[in-house]
This record gives sequence, structure tokens and C-alpha cells, in this order.
Amino acid sequence: MTTIFSYQTSSRCRAILCAIVLLFTFTAFTDIFAQDASHKNKKKLTRSEILRMNIESLRDLSLEELTDLADIVGVSSIEELFDLVITTASKSEEKIIDAPGVVSVLTAREIRLFGAQTLKDALNYMTGAAVLVSFSNRNGISIRGDQQGTLYSNHVLIMIDGRPVRESLYGGAYSAILATFPLAGVERIELIRGPGSVLYGTGAYSGVVNIIMKKATKSALNLSANGGSFGTAVAALDGGVSAGDVYISGSAQYLNQNDWKQTLQTETTRNDTTITYRQNGIGANVGLQYSPSAENNLTANLTWMRYNPDIYGGEIRLPLAMIRETYLNADVGYTRQITDAWKTSLNFTATWYENIDARQQQPSQPPLQLGPTRQSSDYVIELTNYIKPLRGLNVIVGGLANVQNGSVTQQRPMNVTFASVPYYERTWWSAYAQADYTPIEQLKLIAGAQFNAFDPGRPPSVVPRLGALWSITNDFTLKLLYGQAFRAPRATESDVLLEPNTPGLQGNRELKPENVSTFDAELLYKHDNFQASLVYFNSIQRDIITAGLRTMGMNPRFVNADSYRSQGIEFETKYVPLEPLYFTGSLSYQTNIFRERITDGSPVPNWIARLGAGYTNADAGLSVGIMNIFYSKVDNGVPTPGVRFVNPRTEAYNLLSVNINWDITDAFDWTIAGAHIILTARVENALDAAAWQLEWVRRNINSLPAAPGRGFYGGLTLRF
Repeated sequence: MTTIFSYQTSSRCRAILCAIVLLFTFTAFTDIFAQDASHKNKKKLTRSEILRMNIESLRDLSLEELTDLADIVGVSSIEELFDLVITTASKSEEKIIDAPGVVSVLTAREIRLFGAQTLKDALNYMTGAAVLVSFSNRNGISIRGDQQGTLYSNHVLIMIDGRPVRESLYGGAYSAILATFPLAGVERIELIRGPGSVLYGTGAYSGVVNIIMKKATKSALNLSANGGSFGTAVAALDGGVSAGDVYISGSAQYLNQNDWKQTLQTETTRNDTTITYRQNGIGANVGLQYSPSAENNLTANLTWMRYNPDIYGGEIRLPLAMIRETYLNADVGYTRQITDAWKTSLNFTATWYENIDARQQQPSQPPLQLGPTRQSSDYVIELTNYIKPLRGLNVIVGGLANVQNGSVTQQRPMNVTFASVPYYERTWWSAYAQADYTPIEQLKLIAGAQFNAFDPGRPPSVVPRLGALWSITNDFTLKLLYGQAFRAPRATESDVLLEPNTPGLQGNRELKPENVSTFDAELLYKHDNFQASLVYFNSIQRDIITAGLRTMGMNPRFVNADSYRSQGIEFETKYVPLEPLYFTGSLSYQTNIFRERITDGSPVPNWIARLGAGYTNADAGLSVGIMNIFYSKVDNGVPTPGVRFVNPRTEAYNLLSVNINWDITDAFDWTIAGAHIILTARVENALDAAAWQLEWVRRNINSLPAAPGRGFYGGLTLRF
């Protein structure tokens, strides 16, 4: 059977990757063994030690130690929540209030407080984001309602520590990442709402999700396991070690769900049918950082994920097959501070992707390969320069080469025709620049652009970015931002070939990139322990790739023919009134016009609201988090003509969850082998809401379940 390592990659790419990995491994581990034995791991600070620390000592703590501090003494300063240093908006460190983008951040503390188990859960806590579920392996990320029924999330770019997880075959097949990414190792998630192509290229269209992993500052290990309703079991670990100038961190997660039963109707039956949905998968991440001096920094990051969900064929019924989806993402980077005014960074990033259909025989037997094998390999080599030529002026200049190859192949059963993507190999080139200038203390101006060359026979494209940040007062900041972004055609649009009598869409090598223009106006307010932001956005999408018209009996081709306009408002707030209490909330509204005639044609609700509350009693080792997510009703008339209304119509619903963490070591001084013992209990969909959403992939029937009913879960964490 084909494996993830069987791609047809060029010998040059393999040689470059092997050389970089070997050089890094030799350098890093030689230094580890050369370290003096006197380097000892730092002891974890106690509550009393932290309370006696002065402000200068607190500033020297790492972000992970500050997160631990919040768990011990509660949150008493808004600075921990809102003045975190982020990196996504400008590829460089800055506070949210200074970033030239509309930014939301979800910290590890909030992930633990509200009990997110997967990346899908965590994104659903974030303003402007929604993850659609299709009761199969097709989970789609939508930012600001942008989801026109495509199977994939090719308008959102996911990154790990600032490096892209990009596969060229589908341009956004993220189901494995959403279900199996090791959330326990995440330090924070940065979400940019709006275009990001000037710095990040194709796919950074309606939003960018940057997953920042924890960095080891001391030896630590956390083990957790929990389970409960719907045959759900989750196990996770994360930890790290440090030795001198070398820091190694790692995390892993296992997910299994085998008993989500749902009763519904299909397009060919009039009777209720009960089906069982199953999924399982595993993900792991390892990061390594070597910093021999303040001027030199070498990093490596490796993430592997494998996901096996049930899938359904042309009709929702008992599973026809299962998918085995595999990701391997690797990055090696070197950063050097050349002068006080010039820093440069070189990265080599590789993403291998594989997706195989397999028929399930009997539960006790392994699956057989049935459908197509889909593979892609993407390599990015990127050089970025950070220059400060004048006081108040920061310039970023960079360029990259993106080498892509892949194919879709299928075993040929007798008398069966099919679609395929022949092996392709291509290189895209990009160059970008962005500058921000602060002429006076209260004003920052931003300008940038990215130049892209996709096809030697076609003219290059350019996307610009402009903005201004005005500090009106010490408490109020106004951001005015304009930017464009693009999404280049994926291989399954440009290169797909259909055999005669095979239904579907023929590939088109003449496709242009999709383009979006977005204007954002954001007013931020921050005072003491309260922060709020109000955003207005307006986006216009052009040249959206869609199905063309059938001519003379020939299969239609993909063409650039659709348009999409949207506008809306977003409100987000966080508040810490007293030391043990924490509140967060957001309200998002968007309305859209698709193809200049379909109002609110997105399957995403117009209104989404989130309200979370947390309570922490450090002395008792207790934290309680409550999160409610409200989805408004979606227009049931949106699906294509002829859709069968066989299931409940979509209505507004609330998904309420309650999560409890109780550190009995803090409460009673009980330990296991010196480890903190943390008990967890969680209730999901506590109101037992009937959650149905539009069947947004096939659009043959009106609705499918968006979430299971009320579920109860419990677990144990050991923190060493």
C-alpha cells in the first residue's frame, strides 16, 4: 500500500532537506553533550514565592511561567491577557494594540479553562471563526461567514509557529489538523481576520490561523486522559527539556469517537435511518531551539498527524468507506542578527500530504484500499529580512520559492471510469515587502505588497496592503486597514482530467487566482482590567473559481465566474473584575451576497455570539469555565433547487459547555510520584440542543447534525 513517504519528489529537494536536518541535528546535539553538568532544571515556583517577587523579577518570567502564575494566583492584571506579544500580523513581535491587523488570541490558559479538546473546539471559541461539520471528514473553517460550499478550507491558511501548512492538491484539506493536532502543546492561537497574502501568500484570504507552540524553559511533563459519552476517548501529553542553549519540547494527542448515533433521513428514503459516525486519529509535534548567542537562533519543528474518519457516499447511509488522511509538516529555520538594524531569517518548510479511501470489510478486519490515492509534496524556501533604517521605520523584505508536486491515482475496477490528476510539478515565486512608519508617537502608517509569478506564460499578480493606526488617547486606538489577498488555483481545479462518461468538472490551466479586497475599521479600548474592540469590515471577492456551463455534451470546466460580497460587525471583550473572575465574550454579524443575486448564501449563520465566564480559586486548586456559543437560524432556502427537505429545518441553537479542573495536590497536598493530580469534569451541549446546519457540501438534502446531544466526560491529568 502506498505510504506517506512514497511521493515522487525530486532528488534535489530530498538532498536539501536531508542536509539541513543533518546539519541542525549535529550542531544541536553536539552542543547538548558539551554542556557543563552544572546546568540544572529550574524548580517550579510556588505560590508564596511568586507573591513575594517584585515587578522586575516577574518581567523575567517566560510566557509559560506567567501562565502557571495565573493558575496559582489568579489573574489580577489585564496585561497578561491583552498585552501578549504576537507575531502573525507583521512577522515580528508586537502587541495586539500595535498590530496592523484585526487580531484575536486564545491562550493555553483559556483552552484549559473552557476545556477545548481539539483545534476545532478551540477555533469555535474565537471571534469571527466557525468550523462547519458535515458528518464526515469534510470539516470546513469559515472566517466571517466565507464558505461557498467548497469541500475544503482554501480561504484560510493554517500555520505552525509562523510556518505554513500548505498542500497544493486541495489547498485546504484541514480535517486531520482540526481533529488530531496536539492541543496540549499549544501556547496560544493567533487569529488574523481579514487578508494576509501580502506576507503569507496564497490561501491567506479571509483569515490566518497561527498555532504557537510552547517552548521548553524547564523540564516538565504533563499526561492526561479523559473520556465519556459517544464512545469518546482522548489522551494527550506535552513536556520539554532544556540543556544549556538547547530547548526541546514535544506533545501528542490521541482521539477516538466510535458511538455518535444520529437518526435522520436521506435523499432516497422516506424512513428515519440511524447511522453511527466514527473517527479516530493521532497527532504529534516536536520542536527544537538552539540559541548559542543573542545573535543566532536555530529552530526545527516536526508535526505528524493521521486521521481516520467515516465517510459517506452519494447518499447518507451506513458508511461506505473510511478515509486515512496523513500530514507531515517539517520546518528548519535559522535567524541571525547581523547588525543592530538588520536581522535575517532563512526557512525551509516541507509539507507531505496523503489521503486514501479504504473500504471497511468487518470491524475486526483491516480496511481495503478502494478509492483514489491523493498525494502532494510542497517545499518552501524563504528568506526574510527585518530592517530598521531609521528611527520609527521598520521594513520587512522577503522572497520565496514554492516547489509543488503531487497526483491523484486510482485502481481501475472493471468498467468504471473516474477522474484523476496526473503527476504535476511546478514552482511558484513570490517577493514581498512591508513597511511601518511612526512619524509621531500617536500615529503608525503601514504599506506593503506581494508580487507573485505562478505561470511563466501569464502575467504576474500583485496584492497591496495599506493602513493607519491612531492612538486617539491612552485608552482608545483606531485601526483603518485595507488589503487584498489571493487564492491560487489548486491542482484539483487546474489539472484534473475526466475520462469519457465520468460526471464532474474538467480542469482548466487558464484559471486566474481568486482575489478579495477588504476594508477593516477597528476601535479598541483598553483600561485597567477591561478591553473591548469593535470592528466593521467590508469584503469584495472576484474571480471565484466555480463550475462553468456544459457545452455540446462536454463536461463543464472550472472557470473564474463567481463573486461574493460581505460586510459585518464584530465585537469582542475580555474583563477581569476581581482576582478569581474572568469574562470573555464576542458577537459577530455578517451578511453577504453571492453571485450578485443570492442574499445570505453562506451556510454560516449571520449571527454568532460567544460568552465565557471563569472562576479560579487558587487555594482550593479549583477552576470552573462556562462557555456558550449561539448560532442564529440559517436561511433554509439557500440550498440548490431540488433539495429534499427530509430532516429538521435549521433553527437557532445554543451550545453550552461547563468545564471543571480540580488540582487536588493544591487542595490536599496529594501527589503521585511527586506530580500534581488534576481531576477534570466536563459537560458539552448541556442544554441538549438539537443542532442542525445546512448540508453545505453535497446540498442534496436540507440539513445534517452539527453536534451530538448532551455529553458527559471525565478525566485525570498528572503534571510533573
